Amino acid sequence: MPDNIRVSEVIPARPDRIFEAWLDSETHSAFTGAKASIEGVGGSYSAWDGYIQGTTFEAEPHHRIVQSWRTTEFPDEAPPSRLEVLLEEDSDGTRVTLIHTELPEGMGAQYEAGWKEHYFTPMKIYFGSSDAITHADSPVAAVAPKKKPAKKRPVKRRPAKAVAPKRKASSARSAKKKPAKRKVSTRNKPAARRKRR
Repeated sequence: MPDNIRVSEVIPARPDRIFEAWLDSETHSAFTGAKASIEGVGGSYSAWDGYIQGTTFEAEPHHRIVQSWRTTEFPDEAPPSRLEVLLEEDSDGTRVTLIHTELPEGMGAQYEAGWKEHYFTPMKIYFGSSDAITHADSPVAAVAPKKKPAKKRPVKRRPAKAVAPKRKASSARSAKKKPAKRKVSTRNKPAARRKRR
């Protein structure tokens, strides 16, 4: 018997933003952190670097998306499962509910954990970050407290100590003192001959 699961989480963004992001290759890649390629309603899609593949069957703007869904781990004989994405406005953003049915038997728990870890957690981070919020009407942008820049504490500098000039290390040669010049004594010298007149 196929497995059926239902997972739900509140994401800090408006339903229209999540709807558009889910069906846009660039934004889907950004919020999951892995490459996605999405052709739109009636076309095929892939996500998580080709790990997930399927077709988008229906899209009710900002409320509901229906897709076929399979991964590279599905048995070859297993048909694609069915994924229904429901978006409901919430005071903290949007409640995203995934109704995932017709999964291969015994794989439901694995994919339930996968939706939480590889979709809901990164979506909360992506849509909750100030860099990702580009719409002023986003509930997060409206209620998020603006962070004040941290005050820089003045750095106390100690007064520089007076440093005596360094003496050059004397080499062994320069250390030897030059012998002092001796004064020649004139006592023992013979008296200079007197000049004859």
